[in-house]
Amino acid sequence: TVTGSDRDARAIIVDEKKKRQDIYQIGDVVQGALIKKVERGRVILEVNGRDEVLLLKERKGGTGRESGLPSFVPPVYRPPVQQRDPSTSRERKDIPVVRPHRRITFRKDRAREIREPVEPLPAEILPSVDDATAGAAGAGQAGAGGEQGTGEDEAAQ
Repeated sequence: TVTGSDRDARAIIVDEKKKRQDIYQIGDVVQGALIKKVERGRVILEVNGRDEVLLLKERKGGTGRESGLPSFVPPVYRPPVQQRDPSTSRERKDIPVVRPHRRITFRKDRAREIREPVEPLPAEILPSVDDATAGAAGAGQAGAGGEQGTGEDEAAQ
């Protein structure tokens, strides 16, 4: 049996004549009997208007695999519910929570833009583009007699 509240209590019942087992909940019908209540170790059935108790069969020795079920079922992990201090919640956020059959990643938020914005320098420090090109053009004209020479003309001289 798997006990719980009235809505989610379940019972695993084995039909030894048919060699079949199934899981049932409150309100299901098994071989003409209505399941009224599921408690630890027993199931209360209504058969022909009377209540009957179906007791859980105790296993004696053996491996626990007589019915085809595994002998060990790991318990379900449920983290304890605690009041958290807001000052420590930031620290606990980085710790991964262990859940069975889930991949755990340690990746934080996506990488942010690494570059910093560059501010333009004042005009006094850097000469303007027009001043730089005019100076280079003037230097080239002085040596070539007013015309800018090609590589062939310079090689011929």
